[in-house]
Amino acid sequence: MVALAAGIAAYCRVIGRHRQAAMLTYRESKSLSADGRSRLKRLEEETARPLVALIARGVGDGSLVTVDPELAAYDILLLAHGWALKHWYFEPKLDLEAYISRQRAVFLRAVVEPGLWPRHAALLALSPEAGQLIQGKRPERPDTTRGERWTG
Repeated sequence: MVALAAGIAAYCRVIGRHRQAAMLTYRESKSLSADGRSRLKRLEEETARPLVALIARGVGDGSLVTVDPELAAYDILLLAHGWALKHWYFEPKLDLEAYISRQRAVFLRAVVEPGLWPRHAALLALSPEAGQLIQGKRPERPDTTRGERWTG
């Protein structure tokens, strides 16, 4: 489960570093030749393969609920791409690390076996407040009307 959480974060950070390239891929893929589109699909499948393997292993060892590993891996790819595609919306409110933390928590809550939630409470915290409350701290809220943002 920790490896899957790290994989989610790593992929999101790659997309975060290459946000413009990810957007360009979406926009221009229709203009590629059939061979170019096939190559792009193969690269995407190669990117998903380690995530598919981690999810399949988790389903097999019982740490994850029964899910389709390929579908779940593509959910991860899509949530990472969401940072690139909707950066204009998220960036004024969240930095990349906060986006990763929250998206990872939403995904993991859907797939982690509920009996294991207490062991992974920090990864499953849906917001900084939740993570701080788990640790017994009082959270501070940013004033988003003044341009303050949640940070990771």
